Amino acid sequence: MVEKGASHGQEDREGESAQSREAAAHAKAESAALVPGTVLRKPDRKGKTRCECTVEAEGYRYKGTVYGSLSGAATAAAKDLGLSGTSFNGYVFWV
Repeated sequence: MVEKGASHGQEDREGESAQSREAAAHAKAESAALVPGTVLRKPDRKGKTRCECTVEAEGYRYKGTVYGSLSGAATAAAKDLGLSGTSFNGYVFWV
């Protein structure tokens, strides 16, 4: 909600804040569904596992390293697989 007399810049910042809160809530809900001990696998086109990571209470373990985010683990795995790109959505990469 925008107060009377607010500038367009204030409206944009408030809209961005609402979007940021929504995105954070969505990410939290997704990560809540991934309980420690869950193994996430990245299959190839034939269904063979190319790589995997394990959900832990501290984060996501990929090749012995614990990453604080699913995207961090996805980026490391993508590098090992020779995939190009500057960033990876961890949820989309693994699931």
